[in-house]
Amino acid sequence: MRLIQWSDPSVRVHRVEQGAIPTETVRGLAVTSLARTVHDLTSLLKPEPLEQAFDSARRMRSLFPKQLDEYLETIDQEDLGSLALRKIVAERSSPLDSAPEVTLLRE
Repeated sequence: MRLIQWSDPSVRVHRVEQGAIPTETVRGLAVTSLARTVHDLTSLLKPEPLEQAFDSARRMRSLFPKQLDEYLETIDQEDLGSLALRKIVAERSSPLDSAPEVTLLRE
């Protein structure tokens, strides 16, 4: 993966060899799938914000749980990000509606 420069400092653009990385096309740009993006967030976010991102993804796309399951089947089952996401999936039967709900659930 290599980082490329972008004119807006708030935007981080990464390039990777496409290979087996699931991508989608959004407004003409190839982007990683929502499942891959949430998996990538496991290395950047603490548990509570990760749970909020997971719930947000579930609210945004009704097919997200199925896509996430399919994606998780393609990666190392012992990967720490995979384990974190599997734990969240096991704990959630439906997405929470807000960040405060995630906080209350964790208490």
